[in-house]
Amino acid sequence: IAEIKARARGSWAEVLSNTCGVALDSLNGRHCSCPSCGGKDRFRVFEDFAETGGTICNQCGSFADGISTVAWLRNCSCKDAVKLLGDYFHVSHATKPQMTDSDRQVRDRIYQ
Repeated sequence: IAEIKARARGSWAEVLSNTCGVALDSLNGRHCSCPSCGGKDRFRVFEDFAETGGTICNQCGSFADGISTVAWLRNCSCKDAVKLLGDYFHVSHATKPQMTDSDRQVRDRIYQ
């Protein structure tokens, strides 16, 4: 997640345009039609949008960062939004390492 946010910093407008189909002219900080609900004059981006990707719609709600904005616009979970953005930025998806037998033995000794 940190790697995705670092790569997107300063370019969230292009990211949302390319991954969610949001028109670039609606990401300028002015009130405009919501790309999700279509309501006129409801949607806008936060002042720090270029850095964070945060947006708000007076009907749909507020989304603190670009990952939650992508999840909202794509109607998916934040986990799926992270995967989508990881693919977009060519960031490999980290997986939880498998526990080895020696790791289990250490864990068991600690709990005993």
